[in-house]
Amino acid sequence: MKLKIIPVLLLAVFSFSALPAQEDDYRPLKKGGIPWERLYTGGNVGGALSEFTAFAELSPLLGYRFTDAFSLGAGFTFQYFNYKYYDSKNFFYGPRLFARYQLFRFLFAYSEYEHLILKYYSAANPNGERASSPNLYIGGGLSSGFENGTGSFVMVLYNLNDNLNNPFPNPSFRFGFTIGLGGR
Repeated sequence: MKLKIIPVLLLAVFSFSALPAQEDDYRPLKKGGIPWERLYTGGNVGGALSEFTAFAELSPLLGYRFTDAFSLGAGFTFQYFNYKYYDSKNFFYGPRLFARYQLFRFLFAYSEYEHLILKYYSAANPNGERASSPNLYIGGGLSSGFENGTGSFVMVLYNLNDNLNNPFPNPSFRFGFTIGLGGR
């Protein structure tokens, strides 16, 4: 059942990708002004529910486009896991920094450093302990852009620093959105 929903999500996310995109034409900045047309926000929102687990995620981001193709940004990740089988509830959180390069109108390369703080369960410590999970992701994705930097994306990321504290499988998949902050 889970695999059947992925094509539906991809179709929904990219259903507007055929719309003509407006080319970015950055105006010169006024001295002391905020470059709103280069800033964007957005993030990932996710969730899952099954008989034995529950998951929720909210990961806001703020990015800055240095050029039409290259942007850097920062964000924060909040995740909640409830494993009913183990009677455990986990809250993961941490900052992230990312770089994104738009290779083509619809295709981009992506890298991210994320440092999660989590409660880690193991056979040696069934009550859990606080641990950290530094994650270095590389990958890419597809984007569908709208006017003013607003759009949606789907990414496939591989964690180069996969370790025992990392709660996520390799590769990981993300769906999200961006909202341009500048007016035209």
